[in-house]
Amino acid sequence: MKEPRMDTFDELFVRNGFDTPSWSGVGVGWYSLLDRLLLDLRLLDVNDKITLEQVKEKYGGLRFYWSPARYAPRGNELWLVGELKDNALYHAVSDRIREAETESERTCELCGEPGTLSSKGGWFRTVCPNEPGYTPLNDTQKEP
Repeated sequence: MKEPRMDTFDELFVRNGFDTPSWSGVGVGWYSLLDRLLLDLRLLDVNDKITLEQVKEKYGGLRFYWSPARYAPRGNELWLVGELKDNALYHAVSDRIREAETESERTCELCGEPGTLSSKGGWFRTVCPNEPGYTPLNDTQKEP
């Protein structure tokens, strides 16, 4: 079992220059994954250009909801509505978030070890084989 990170959820965001989104939280096993994602976003220099809306676990995977900043700097043409989805930076942010979400689907949310989508009492979670009470799902069970 990996040693859990000692950071709090909020510290991950603060250290990388973001406000902690409301109604957010994930297990400590994903903290390293989330920290790397936030660092990459900071290196893309988007802290003042995007708003992190929510970060959570859903159906066993990381969900990272964001939007263009509500108050982008004056004269910033980067986030004009209509041009947004054609923008290279928008795609870089989207792609990096998608990579982190995909990585979460094979990382135990509780400890950070390699994991698989499993269920316990009807709830889905990506966990390693060491987590008690979870039943791994086979590929046909993973499809909605």
